[in-house]
Amino acid sequence: MRNSWYVWVMAAAFATGALAQKKPDFSGTWKLDLLRSRLDDVPGLKSSVIKIEHHEPKIHIEITTVTHQGETSEAFDLTTDGVESKQTIGGQPCAASAQWDSWSGNRLVLTVKCQPPEGAVVTTRRMKLGDKDRMMTTVLTVKDKTGEKKGYGFYVKEPQPGS
Repeated sequence: MRNSWYVWVMAAAFATGALAQKKPDFSGTWKLDLLRSRLDDVPGLKSSVIKIEHHEPKIHIEITTVTHQGETSEAFDLTTDGVESKQTIGGQPCAASAQWDSWSGNRLVLTVKCQPPEGAVVTTRRMKLGDKDRMMTTVLTVKDKTGEKKGYGFYVKEPQPGS
């Protein structure tokens, strides 16, 4: 009887450990591959680079985008628990958060909510690693008073110096 209880406890501990999968590490410098991306709703985009330092649950994300209007940069220091952090982007008050996708648990979702004078803007970027963590796909959704726009980005990880 005692041995069967021990086996049951060990099996339960193993099952719990198997369910608690390690979260992906998004650290790196990611460059947008325009040819492999579908960005019809993002006109004039010339390039995009996402730099991420990820030490679960803390994450630092820098996004630099170049369009026909010029270059913009945003930086976020967040935790992956969904707690919002106040930001100022382009002189406008915003709130940013990062959290793991509740469906898959392996997609990281960055949400930025801004309130410019012309109306609320919510930007959501769902990021997923692939191909041995050397590529990242993103689904960018922008909701504003004109509706919803989507873009599908394909990013390639830049090699680290010395690798």
